Amino acid sequence: MIFIERIIFRVLTAGLAEMIADPAKFEKFILDGLTDEGSTTDELTAAQDEAARAREYFEANPPTVLHGYARVDGVFPCWCITLGGESTDQDWLGQDDYDSYLLDPEDDESRVLCTDDDGNRVDPKTRRWGHNFEVWTYVDHPDLCLYFYYLAKQLLAEGFSSFQAVDLDEITYTGADMAPDTRYLPSGMFVRKLAMKTSSDQHYIERLRPGVGAASSIAGGHIAEDENDATGAKSNVTVNTE
Repeated sequence: MIFIERIIFRVLTAGLAEMIADPAKFEKFILDGLTDEGSTTDELTAAQDEAARAREYFEANPPTVLHGYARVDGVFPCWCITLGGESTDQDWLGQDDYDSYLLDPEDDESRVLCTDDDGNRVDPKTRRWGHNFEVWTYVDHPDLCLYFYYLAKQLLAEGFSSFQAVDLDEITYTGADMAPDTRYLPSGMFVRKLAMKTSSDQHYIERLRPGVGAASSIAGGHIAEDENDATGAKSNVTVNTE
């Protein structure tokens, strides 16, 4: 199962490095966010001045990408990646990819599988997980918080192929301004949270006891009430799964 935090970290640091190498791209990103086709000449001039100041700050203080929450003695500005929560959505009875397993040569029809390393009998399974990861923007000015929040959102969107390459599915985003906690942050800090919701599959194997196949338990059955009913199990029948 892929470490999703590391993929988010890679996408942010790669996109950030590209803009640090060519700050004109950051300036254009800010200018595009401040203007549109209806902008007046005065508005365009003001936006160009603001984008130039934003670039100057960015060149001297690009955000640092970190794992975990920001700390009062940490580096600012920063993007911090945290796990907001995750849960299992679905358990599957098997998985489609059996390339790493072999059929038990002594029991072909049972579909009991064994590892190709040590021959232990196993039942491959897949579990579907839902994840909520968060990218926090911390900086000491509201305009800078705006710039860096939107930049993080843009870089994650442009990094979709990186997420797709590791089979992350159903990606959605939400965002919000957050009240800074002065117990852990310097005073005057501005914070925005970008939450990324996604899903992935966890593949694992269940090791079986010797002599026990993959189907070694009964999930349900029909108990016949009429002794002449041959469609169900009789109530005095014992099933031995040992």
